[in-house]
Amino acid sequence: MILILAHDESGEVKFSYIAKNINEAKQSKAEIERQGEGKVRLFNLSEIVRGM
Repeated sequence: MILILAHDESGEVKFSYIAKNINEAKQSKAEIERQGEGKVRLFNLSEIVRGM
């Protein structure tokens, strides 16, 4: 699962979403960027949990 965060220049999160796989995450990222929602970052949740 991939966490998608879109944030503005100040770092405030404007949009968040959890995608089931990387392909869905990439499609969502492209759509968010087209809409001008802000800078988009992707985080692999399994790697985050594994690192805890």
